[in-house]
Amino acid sequence: MDQCIYLKVNGSKVCFLVLYVDDILLATNDKGLLHEVKQFISKNFDMKDMSQASYVIGIKIHRDKFQGRYQSNPSLDHWRAVKKVMRYLQGTKYYKLMYIRTSNLEVVGYSDSDFVGCFVGCVDSHKSTSGYIFILVGGAVSWRSIKQTLTATSTMGTEFISCFEATLHGVWLKSFIFELRIMDSISRSLSIYCNNSTAAFMAKNNKSGSRSKHIDIKYLAIRKHVKEKKVVIEHISTEFMIVDPLTKGMPLLKFKDHVVNMGLSSLM
Repeated sequence: MDQCIYLKVNGSKVCFLVLYVDDILLATNDKGLLHEVKQFISKNFDMKDMSQASYVIGIKIHRDKFQGRYQSNPSLDHWRAVKKVMRYLQGTKYYKLMYIRTSNLEVVGYSDSDFVGCFVGCVDSHKSTSGYIFILVGGAVSWRSIKQTLTATSTMGTEFISCFEATLHGVWLKSFIFELRIMDSISRSLSIYCNNSTAAFMAKNNKSGSRSKHIDIKYLAIRKHVKEKKVVIEHISTEFMIVDPLTKGMPLLKFKDHVVNMGLSSLM
């Protein structure tokens, strides 16, 4: 086992301890064992209990209970779905983010969404899913997939909201990298690609139509960032929209192509 991972076994009870410098992450199938391990560590070291993990070494942890909602009346289909998730994790455990050495240091963003719950699990609420990803030197440096808080009335509406979310994060990312003083190119406008031409047009122009009049006015703030040349919203063909896997199910070959373009490659 890895030198930074420790395992405690007590019958059927298991507890993993993952150590990174002075940060500790505990994972267990028994709360009693978890309490026991915490007590042991706190007696021997000055430790602060941060409760459930939300951020670990810059990684945000999100707990999804999608499969757990069927525990009251599970069927064979639900069991197969869980097994499929486990097979996917097993088959991709050697995938790593790879970055290439290049003199072209430029951050590029991609923004996309599904519409009224095309993504599995959202069909009841009719909420769309937004996704964005930012690429630097051939690999992803920041990404997010999140259910939108309102029910959009058109594809353009969901895409525009997704552009808004990507723009806010892109402006922050641009400011953060600028402060590092390692990339002169970050002073230029940051390109964010969207595969909905109407949403891209609306982001760049102070015009509204019948499909856009219902959009919350706060999302129109995207135009301010475009006007200030902090970002540029560009239209791109759906074929090259590499953030698609974060918003919807896809054919296997296209999914693999997008994964490669995100900078993910297997080391095996």
